Amino acid sequence: LRLSKESFRQAVDNMPDGLVMYDDAGRYSFLNTVCLKRAGLPLESFLGRRDDEIYPEHVWAGYLPHLRQTYETRSATTFECVRRLPTGQYDLIVTYVPMLEYGAVYQVLGFYHDITERRHSEAKLAEQALAPLRGEGVAGRGVGRGAGVPAPERPPTWAGRGPLSAMRTVCAGWSAGAL
Repeated sequence: LRLSKESFRQAVDNMPDGLVMYDDAGRYSFLNTVCLKRAGLPLESFLGRRDDEIYPEHVWAGYLPHLRQTYETRSATTFECVRRLPTGQYDLIVTYVPMLEYGAVYQVLGFYHDITERRHSEAKLAEQALAPLRGEGVAGRGVGRGAGVPAPERPPTWAGRGPLSAMRTVCAGWSAGAL
């Protein structure tokens, strides 16, 4: 039994995602290393306590209702939330899985997948895609009016003639007659 517990601890402490276990009353009974590092608190701060006893409401407001839903419905719940902790802000995909015994929840497993970097990348790409629409140039490329390039002598046309016609055909596969 001791070896089994040690193997389990070693396995979950080396996984890239956070894992927590709640008892039948919503109190922490286990947290892996990922969760403890994000929280910036020792294990003793969690064991036997609920989230609303540890954190202020702005920390747990985005996920605690889903945990309660898992207990009430006795079914798994997956959602996205932003968790603001003293160590930083994390965008997470959270899955709560209830463990049932005779139809009652005796434990809930919580899996936390950090998507913070993905969200930052998506926001950066969206910003880059919108920049030309706002007339902003792309740094270092001299594209657009915001990059110090003067406005063209005549506006581009889409009627099958002009400088954008060839680009339209190549990029979108449209023919001049399609417009």
